[in-house]
Order: sequence, then C-alpha cells, then structure tokens
Amino acid sequence: MRVLSYEADGWGVGEVWLQDDVLLNHELPRARSSRGRPAADGLAGRFRAFFAGERDAFADVELDLEWCTPFQ
Repeated sequence: MRVLSYEADGWGVGEVWLQDDVLLNHELPRARSSRGRPAADGLAGRFRAFFAGERDAFADVELDLEWCTPFQ
C-alpha cells in the first residue's frame, strides 16, 4: 500500500491510500502535517487540482468498496 500526501492551497494536507492504483481511502485536506510521502502527480495531483478549483469527475478511479455494506 502507498500513502501519498498532497497540499491543497487554502485547504491543508490531504492523503490518498492506494493499492495497485486502486483507491482504498482518501482523507480530505485539513490543517495538519503530512504523514505520507509528498505526491506531485497522479491521483494525488488530481485531488490537489480539484481543491484548487479544477473540475474532475474522477470517473476513471477504481474504488475498493469491500468494506461497505449494501446500504452504503
């Protein structure tokens, strides 16, 4: 598993947790220090651009929903 951190101006630091390019978890940016390694591109870069105002549907991102109940 890879944990990538990104800084979103005006929001703070966010993290994405990836396993073989599948998104396992995304922590929204908030004021705190980074725990993962900084990410300059890829999915973390797309999140950074999103929080900077760019539009992105993230429709191509595969999600791990194994932990969800059918209701969720």
